[in-house]
Amino acid sequence: MNTLLRPMANLRLSCGHQQVRQRVACRAPDLHTQSRNELLTAFPQAGSQPQRQTRPQVIVAKYKMKTRKAAAKRFRTTGSGKVKRRHCGKQHINEKKSPKRLHDLGKPALVNKADMDNVAKCLPYAKIK
Repeated sequence: MNTLLRPMANLRLSCGHQQVRQRVACRAPDLHTQSRNELLTAFPQAGSQPQRQTRPQVIVAKYKMKTRKAAAKRFRTTGSGKVKRRHCGKQHINEKKSPKRLHDLGKPALVNKADMDNVAKCLPYAKIK
């Protein structure tokens, strides 16, 4: 067997996600005269895949859903699970509106069934039926 002696050689070792270069003294085989099997016996880490380090499994809790604060300030839920809202049209230009109309606009109204899905998505922790 014809071999060459190298004083120091660079070997790459993989440790999980890091690759480490290490300088070690080794006897390098002549690449032209030896077969692949002999090379693998001389350098066993050359033919294998790098070993991954396994990390311990950690169970993570689900994320909290965020409440839309604009919706939380505009809507209130009733005891029966319905959603109350305010009427629009009572903020300004009230001189031409009758007192009865302004009085009725001040009363709370219920959210329509067509809009209930959007309100329920904005208020994930509200008890909406």
